[in-house]
Amino acid sequence: ASHEVAPDRILSSQQIAALYDELQLVRTYATNDEIISIEIGGSSCQEASHLAYQIFQVFSSAHWRAKFKPNMGGDLKAAYKNFQTFGISIWGDQPNNRGVFLKSALRGAGLESEVNPFPLPPGFKGTVIWVEEKQLFPMDMK
Repeated sequence: ASHEVAPDRILSSQQIAALYDELQLVRTYATNDEIISIEIGGSSCQEASHLAYQIFQVFSSAHWRAKFKPNMGGDLKAAYKNFQTFGISIWGDQPNNRGVFLKSALRGAGLESEVNPFPLPPGFKGTVIWVEEKQLFPMDMK
């Protein structure tokens, strides 16, 4: 018997279109390539990896400078002793700017996320969207 409380996260064509439109709008007005540079990765869980790759494909098709980094989790775990998140995290050196926009864009596609769940490691530059395993058991995350 499965203890999952959420179905697999697979983007529909409508969700992909909504995310694409948001990203394309920013791309159209971006004056600095760094604004549209992003790294995307997911845990080794098949469901999370698939969702991360779907998100990466949308960013790429919207002409963002996206890199798919499926093995980034080891780096995050090395930087944070108690690294454990569920769902989607946005890590960025500009959390109040890029991070909040990305959270809003993902929400428009039906994906909830959190911005900078931990303080960034020293010298961290850029923006990362990390897709972790979905929550399997109900728990209070607050």
